Amino acid sequence: MSPRNVPRPAGVYGVDIGKNVFHVVGLDRDGEPVQRARFRRDTLLQFFERAAPAIVGMESCVDAGSILPRSPILISPIIARPPVPRRGLRETGGA
Repeated sequence: MSPRNVPRPAGVYGVDIGKNVFHVVGLDRDGEPVQRARFRRDTLLQFFERAAPAIVGMESCVDAGSILPRSPILISPIIARPPVPRRGLRETGGA
C-alpha cells in the first residue's frame, strides 16, 4: 500500500463502489475532506483493516454488505447522487 493510501484520521468514509476500482473519501468531523484515494478490492480491505473505527457510507447493491469487514451504512440507489457524464473526465466524484 502506497504511503498516500495509509488511512488518515477521519470521522466518516464515503465509498464509491465500482466493478474493479473503489474510490474512498475520508471526511473529518467538520465535513472537510482529509483523504481521497482509489483502491482495488484487495487493497480496500487492507485500508479499512488499518483505519480507526469510523462511519462508512456506500450505495447499496448486491455486494455492498460483503465488501467490507465492518457494517457499512447503506444508501438507497434512489437517494445516492447519480453520476453526471462529462466529456473527457473520469468519474471520481461519487464517493
